[in-house]
Amino acid sequence: MNKKTLLSAALAVTAATAPAAYAGGFTCPKMAQQLVFAQEAEPTSMDMHFSTAVSTREITMNFMEVLITRAENNDIIPMLADSWTESPDHLTYTFKLRPNSTFHNGQKLTSNDVVASYQRYIKIGLGASTISKVAGLEAPDPLTFVVKLDHPVPTYLDDLSSFLVPLVIYPASERDKPPGKSAPIGTGPWQFVEWIPDSHVTLARYPGYQQRTEFDNLSGFGGAKAACAERVIARSVKEPAARVAGLETGAFDVIESLPTKDAQRLKSNNKLSIIEQKNFTMPVMIPNLKKAPTDRLEIRKAMQAALDLDPILDAATDGAYALQVSFQYPGTPYHIDAGKEFYNQHNADLAKKLLKEGNYKGEEVVLLTNSDYDWMYTEGLVMAEQLKAVGINAKLLVVDWPTSRDIRANHPEQWNVYFTGWTTGPSIGPRDAVADVVPPSNLQNLPQEDPVMMAAWNDLSNKPDMAGRLEAFGRLQRRLYDQVYVFKMGDMSRFTATQASVKNFVPYRITRFYNVWLDK
Repeated sequence: MNKKTLLSAALAVTAATAPAAYAGGFTCPKMAQQLVFAQEAEPTSMDMHFSTAVSTREITMNFMEVLITRAENNDIIPMLADSWTESPDHLTYTFKLRPNSTFHNGQKLTSNDVVASYQRYIKIGLGASTISKVAGLEAPDPLTFVVKLDHPVPTYLDDLSSFLVPLVIYPASERDKPPGKSAPIGTGPWQFVEWIPDSHVTLARYPGYQQRTEFDNLSGFGGAKAACAERVIARSVKEPAARVAGLETGAFDVIESLPTKDAQRLKSNNKLSIIEQKNFTMPVMIPNLKKAPTDRLEIRKAMQAALDLDPILDAATDGAYALQVSFQYPGTPYHIDAGKEFYNQHNADLAKKLLKEGNYKGEEVVLLTNSDYDWMYTEGLVMAEQLKAVGINAKLLVVDWPTSRDIRANHPEQWNVYFTGWTTGPSIGPRDAVADVVPPSNLQNLPQEDPVMMAAWNDLSNKPDMAGRLEAFGRLQRRLYDQVYVFKMGDMSRFTATQASVKNFVPYRITRFYNVWLDK
């Protein structure tokens, strides 16, 4: 993406002054000129096939769309597909497309665009492992798309509707674009206008959008969706204090990641709305198995044994967290405690014993964190001191969020532990929760396939019954802890804040600007 990326004249914003009215579905009570959102981290790309970053999805999922998506209650609902059927042998899925969907360049969406998007995703998509088992893709007519699998996949529709790395639909002309180079052309009620890195992203209302009229409001990323402002300005505001100041002065209509102490202070301010989102993120750290000394299991286990998670998360969140071992949230079907004996040990003697067994000679352990997400930075500070206390030569490497992701992906020689958070995955299901550490993502740089992990992963995807998949997830979670392929910290809450004049804003796993208006 260039320093400033603009759409061609075909995507120029069409001015309008009257409120948007639709034949059915949702009608905007008022139309604002702009809605300003303060985002805590810079987007890493506009290529939704090749990004797991929430900071990217918060922008792209407001103008890109998929065939099927998830409702607020996690049910599968239509988006660009009107309907779908599954063959009796569970090998063929046939999707009927909406007849009135157009891309933001004015081109009508057809099944050829869906085939091309699917082909690109299989080739470069970071979530391809879950939906790439296809024997064929067909477009028998402009509004029919057919997927033929090479074996039954009981969770196929769950995978296709996931918004962890969503299979968004691009024009067919984007089929051969390399990772990160797709044109930001979608089909949603917002259209992309510009991205100026370290400053802002601008979206504009797309007047040609036809919403789904069988719904009366937004649900998940589906339902009835309308743009109730002429544009959205998503500003990159990394400093929490700057986001809070902009909220209090009225410069920002919506901010994310309001610090806990500020949330308590501002609760009584009737000009603002403060919303707590429980179980919003799982803070995790990914060890690098390509770089010494974290290539040795004993060293990873020593680090795991040394950690005392309460002070780490308390400092990072001001108390807005809970400790629990599972990679699923409490109350969800796959919430289990497999591997609990490895979680939150804070056992200095065991850590020192494991360091000795691993022949640790004081090698530097580089903790790669970032300055955009304040909680990740604070986690790194506290963790470094805990590791030093047991004799590990820990060193912080602090960069911005996009640079952190670039170093993690392209420079494994520079880091040992990478700080991130699993936000969307745990809310969608067990495979999405841990997909980052399973091939092809394999963020921990596992040098060769782990047959125990892969057997559990395959069973989790292919067992036909819930009991079998739950047992497989237990084996997979235990393996992730036993081999220390990931350090899970806990479950973190998040506060979102808006001006009181912002109406119908409903926080979700990813920020949505649909159906939001300003009453002022």
